[in-house]
Amino acid sequence: MLAQPPTASGPQQSDGSQPTTAGLQNALVSDYSKVNLPGLAGNIETLQQQLQSGAPDLESMESAATDVANTLVPVADTTSWVTQNPAVEQTLMTADASTPEYAAGQIVDKVKGIDLKSAFQAADTIARTVQNASTPGQAQQLQTSVDTLSTQVSPLAATPADGLSLAADALSVIKPSVLINQVTHIGTNAFDLADNIPAVLDILFNRIPHIVLDPGLDPMAKVKAVHAEFDRINVLFEPLIKLAAGLDYKTAAALIAMIPDPSGAAQIISMIVGLVGNLDIIGLANTAGELQKQLWHAIETGDIIGAGLSALPHILDFAKIAVGTLNGGQKTEASKLGSVSASTTTGQQITQQSHAGYLGGLASSLTALAGSDGADALSQIGAEGLKFASFIGSGTHQNYGELVVDSSGTTALQDMTNHFRDPIAKAVA
Repeated sequence: MLAQPPTASGPQQSDGSQPTTAGLQNALVSDYSKVNLPGLAGNIETLQQQLQSGAPDLESMESAATDVANTLVPVADTTSWVTQNPAVEQTLMTADASTPEYAAGQIVDKVKGIDLKSAFQAADTIARTVQNASTPGQAQQLQTSVDTLSTQVSPLAATPADGLSLAADALSVIKPSVLINQVTHIGTNAFDLADNIPAVLDILFNRIPHIVLDPGLDPMAKVKAVHAEFDRINVLFEPLIKLAAGLDYKTAAALIAMIPDPSGAAQIISMIVGLVGNLDIIGLANTAGELQKQLWHAIETGDIIGAGLSALPHILDFAKIAVGTLNGGQKTEASKLGSVSASTTTGQQITQQSHAGYLGGLASSLTALAGSDGADALSQIGAEGLKFASFIGSGTHQNYGELVVDSSGTTALQDMTNHFRDPIAKAVA
């Protein structure tokens, strides 16, 4: 894709022409060939000194302003891309202080507080005015633009030159490096999973059937042995969980959205992939694992009530994960896969209170659980479910062509058509 001209790749449009892939290419790379971050302070100083001299050198001013403009555009583009990808931004912000990535993170943080649009416009105005000026005196009117530019880029200009140089090196390759890291992440965990597949197959087709059919084991011994085998399977599948959790879905969604696709399918896929990026995969895996433990506990001990009470906090965790997927809630770190959660402790406490007959404590625990975030999330899901059921039951979605929405007899379908047709007609006119 990158090796081809912007119009030489991608599926054909309905008229046979090739759609542009410039947007996709821009999402994969940034052109830092003209970026001069360490020279920002010197260029600003040159502009100020030339104006204050009374006889400015137009060529020097044009060169300095152009250099600043060429620096700001790629840096602004990269900063915008980083801030739109939380995983990338987190990587930069948490990098070791001695690395270029850390320096890049510091620059990104500073650029976020700068009005780069105003700064670029000021630099562009200076360069264009000086370029078209016939006498040095015409440059004197640029003091306001120079002051604006100086004020906006001052946080960057005040940064030591060596730090700016390191940051520029890291920012210039941050887009492709993220993709390379993703490929490495996928490859590493995929190979780990592939190494584990023979052991999984052995458990499923040899060890578990052997345990079930072993006449020397009583039923309870068989259950416990099969439980132990499923615990082994859980461990063997951990690379798959880490693989899924470590994928940068936001970056993937942005790239998919830029695929030239006249059918619109790429846009729909992009939206879905972006939504999956909000899913707390590690939290989901931990919650599913805890519920699995309670199921085995009920089978092995017959304590169905105790298992159900202990599972209650984890059921509410599912609701939190579901709501978090829709609104971008906090996600669990990959290092906490298989760790003991607060819900596990709460579930054990509720079960102990139930077994001990401590009804007062049990009531307090259940009341606290009812007021938790998980219960609130469950109520949100329930409310939305009722709204959806009401909508489906009403049949409104089936008769847009007959549903009258105003006194003049306009149907819902006609109203929606008018809503889009009128603005389009104005735009075309």
